[in-house]
Amino acid sequence: RSSARFHSPQCQDGIVCIADKGRDRPRGMLKICSIPQDVAVDCPWPMRTKHLGETVHHIAFHAPTGCIVAITSVKGEMSEERQDGALEGKVPDLQEDYFKIILLAPYTLEV
Repeated sequence: RSSARFHSPQCQDGIVCIADKGRDRPRGMLKICSIPQDVAVDCPWPMRTKHLGETVHHIAFHAPTGCIVAITSVKGEMSEERQDGALEGKVPDLQEDYFKIILLAPYTLEV
């Protein structure tokens, strides 16, 4: 249930832990695992950053599929119908937020 940082020539920046009983391993087996370079372990749990190029407002985990659901927004130009009669004269381009829901794959975090 616990782990410790592990570093050797064969395993750069890894962790070592004692595994619980599972389908493919007996209880008490010592496991040495390497951590991908894009994963930060200076937190209470391992964390990976994924740049989406949009503002993320909410994140949720979808348990049946193991995917991550995110509500994001991006700024875009306001449509002509919404701008009509709003302001008179020369004004800068008006922008508004466009929201969408995206689904990220569990291990690759691809959209």
